[in-house]
This record gives sequence, structure tokens and C-alpha cells, in this order.
Amino acid sequence: MSSGNDIKEPDDILAAEYALGVLPHEERTAFARRLETESALAARVHFWESHMASMADEVEPVSPPASLLSNIETRLFEEETARGTVPPMAPSVGWWANLGFWRGLSFISLAAMIVLAGLYAGIFKGSEQKPEVAPVYVAELTGKTDDVKLVTLYDEKSGILKINRV
Repeated sequence: MSSGNDIKEPDDILAAEYALGVLPHEERTAFARRLETESALAARVHFWESHMASMADEVEPVSPPASLLSNIETRLFEEETARGTVPPMAPSVGWWANLGFWRGLSFISLAAMIVLAGLYAGIFKGSEQKPEVAPVYVAELTGKTDDVKLVTLYDEKSGILKINRV
């Protein structure tokens, strides 16, 4: 440890605290700005860092026990858990807020729109053949003197000739 005679001025105390990393955030950032402009202060920080580093070499590193994290969490949050004030896990919001649902719905909607547009445009009609209609010949026969009027129909496909009196 440090004896009282190592620290001679207030900036030296700040340099030691900066080297140890125990300064509050605001003071640390203000001190870091000072380090950029004051070389004597930077030298004091370097002195304290090297002084502390030599002490760290003397200490044997020890890994923490495996149960340490759970013990810390129990100590920190034991009261909240006992009172039931620990917020529960976020509830499942269901399928309505599920991104996969909306992606699937948009894909199905797009596919349906493409099919309907194709049906409307006639793309999917295929090669429909209209039935061939054989020509039907019609003739009207009338005499000059008598009142007989005849209409004849001839269907070429079936070969039928129809004569009707009108």
C-alpha cells in the first residue's frame, strides 16, 4: 500500500485515482481532457500506473467460484423476488405481432394477386378451341303468281336440308 508521503498534491491524488479507475465518470472525462494538454499530469498518471502494475505482479490471480454469479443475483434481487415485484418475462404477444405471420400473409396475398391478374388478363385460359360451326345456308323461295313462300336451310355438317313454308 501507499504511505502518506507518496502523495504530495491534489493532482497527484486524482492521477492515482485515475490510474486505479475509481474516478466517477464526469471527473474521469474531465481529467482525461486535462491529460491531453498537461504533460506533467500525464507523467504522474504513468508513474501511478507503473507503481500499481508492480503490485499487481505480486498478487496471484484467482478465478471466482462457479456459484458466485448466482449468489450475487440472489443477494441483489432476493427482496424483489420475495415481494413478487420482479417483472415477469415478456408475455407472448401471439400471432398478431409475429413477423413470420405477416411475411407469410404478404406472400400469399401477392401470389393470389398475381393469379387473379393472370386470370383477368387471360393468361391462364390455355388453348380453348371453339367448336367449329359448319356454315348453314339459307334461301328464300317465292313464286311470282302464287302466295307460296318457302325457306330452305342446309346444314353442311350434318347434310340435312330443311324446307319450311312461311
